[in-house]
Amino acid sequence: MKPLIDYIESHPTTYGAFAALLSLFFPQVRRLLAATWRKIGARGHKLDLILTKVTNIETEIQFSNDTSTKQEVALLKKRFHLDFWRATKPSIEMDGDAQVLHVSETLCKLMGVWTPADLHMRNWLRCVEAGRVDEFLTAFVESVKYKSDFDFVFSVQTKAGALQGQWKLIMADVTPSGYSKTIYSGFFKPMDDRAKEVAQDLHWSK
Repeated sequence: MKPLIDYIESHPTTYGAFAALLSLFFPQVRRLLAATWRKIGARGHKLDLILTKVTNIETEIQFSNDTSTKQEVALLKKRFHLDFWRATKPSIEMDGDAQVLHVSETLCKLMGVWTPADLHMRNWLRCVEAGRVDEFLTAFVESVKYKSDFDFVFSVQTKAGALQGQWKLIMADVTPSGYSKTIYSGFFKPMDDRAKEVAQDLHWSK
């Protein structure tokens, strides 16, 4: 049947003459050809829908300044990264496995590192209370599971080992609908006198 349909699609005039002739003598052939024509029509309708969708997508990704959606998204990501870096609070953003995606410059200073890369992945956990890391990870995974807000208090130290006091990590799920992975974003809040002293030295207000 498929070869017949393909031939008919490529020779519509032949189909018309052939159909008119055979339908006069064979009702079964007439029904078969009618069904074939409906299939051709359905295919044409699907192709029209696909063409419409492609045209709509092409229209959506073009901007007045001749940039594409991909370029605009890249620009927004760069701006977000810069804004996050400049945050006055010691800020952090990580995925559902507690692996760091973004940090602020203030957090780098709090943890005594020179570049954000020193805190990426789970490297930042080297700068928090060692005895509570497993407890933190368990609590965080539980929050991610239920997409609930999260807070946890532990002591913070610099990469070199200088104590920075007790800090509360406060985070919320900011994952966009339909996004491929979980994203939590938040900041560190000073809890004791030493932490508040550090915050003041960092010119960060509560």
